Amino acid sequence: MSDLITLSDGLSPIKHLYVAEPMPRAQALNRLNGIVAYAMKEGVALAVSQYLNNEEHKLPPPSIRLVITSAMTTEDMDHIFTVLKEASKNVTDS
Repeated sequence: MSDLITLSDGLSPIKHLYVAEPMPRAQALNRLNGIVAYAMKEGVALAVSQYLNNEEHKLPPPSIRLVITSAMTTEDMDHIFTVLKEASKNVTDS
């Protein structure tokens, strides 16, 4: 999935997925929101991380927050990754 990257620790159950291509914040948020909407239609619940834009000392880059739990099966994770791949391929900046 070359359109999205993560800098999260491999052991962390919370993964932040970032747009790999450098772009303005608004454009990245638009793309991530499109991916989240696409995933929701496919039955995968994701969330774009929210921050206090005017209150954060250093505003983190936009990301999708993905939480991995012990209740997830290999099939669940395969489905999530398939949907993320499809979404990142099909979602364009509009």
